[in-house]
Amino acid sequence: MSAPYWEPFAAVPGLPGNVVPIQLRNPQMAANAGNSFPTVSALTAWEEWRWEFVQKQLGKVFGTARIPDNWPVTLQRVVLEVGANGTGATRLSVKTYAVVAGASYNPAALNAIAAQVVTISAARTRQVVSFTQAGETWHSGDLILVEVYHEGTDASDTLTVNTELLNAYLQVS
Repeated sequence: MSAPYWEPFAAVPGLPGNVVPIQLRNPQMAANAGNSFPTVSALTAWEEWRWEFVQKQLGKVFGTARIPDNWPVTLQRVVLEVGANGTGATRLSVKTYAVVAGASYNPAALNAIAAQVVTISAARTRQVVSFTQAGETWHSGDLILVEVYHEGTDASDTLTVNTELLNAYLQVS
């Protein structure tokens, strides 16, 4: 098996600093099974792969990202790109856990970041939302475990279609 792939982006609009893609690996299966899933859509000029969260349901997607060695880490942020094939608001939250070399990747809990409500003003438009982690300290070389949580049963979640998770990044600088 090859080493995990990561590539820092020199420039992502609106994302200063070093950015590493989060490998979104799997949906939550122990609970809420089927409420988040990978899918492909045939759009006008291309086909898009993404994760979806079922409307008005709770769902989680888990992933990992490794901060490259020798990168300075002062900003600790998870950035999500989301959308929908409709309009309304979707409520999302994020949890993380930094795994240092030699430490367990089976923590008792992840560190929560406050939920946010994201407004989707037009169908198939990309919305960028940032979650800053202040509850733990990341370092270069750390493996960051990430949970993206769609809180679809919250009253503030008004989307009547599925929430689409297009991309996820770690942003550090």
